[in-house]
Amino acid sequence: MRTKNALYAGLCTLFMLTSAMCCDEDASEGIIELTGIKLEQYDNSGAHPVSIENGLCPKEAYLICITPIADYYYSINTLKSPIIAFRILTLTDFNKDYPAGSDVYNLFKEYPPMLLGENLSGYSLSSDCLEKGQPITTLDQGAFYKVLLTYPQPGTYQFRIELETEDGAILAEETEVNLY
Repeated sequence: MRTKNALYAGLCTLFMLTSAMCCDEDASEGIIELTGIKLEQYDNSGAHPVSIENGLCPKEAYLICITPIADYYYSINTLKSPIIAFRILTLTDFNKDYPAGSDVYNLFKEYPPMLLGENLSGYSLSSDCLEKGQPITTLDQGAFYKVLLTYPQPGTYQFRIELETEDGAILAEETEVNLY
């Protein structure tokens, strides 16, 4: 009986030592340099956002996805040059207060990741700390989701999304949508 207990104690000790000393292979950390951004547009009028395929979206349901692009991603990505500015410029007249060329970033709000649904929930970045006045220094593998808070007049709108980094680089992409 005593040898049996000693054997179990030894096996338990061996198990605890090996499990405590194993490293998580997925927890890699690295410094990345952003090379661009990718934009996707979503219709948020249903239970979960769906991709806009024909360029048409209800004006009260416009959601834009901004994905920073790098050559390689780690589990924890520290930016070589932090993001210091995030702009959403309208290339068409948005309304009387926002003519073409205006920054309409304040008309968009960060979309809560829990509302993205199963298809997109694993791809949301942590909060946009620029809204709190701090640069973005780390990124997960994912994207920023911004929902339009105001209802513009129906029509075709063009936006230019820019991420500016601390070293002066501006990563930009343009998109067009017909809001009805």
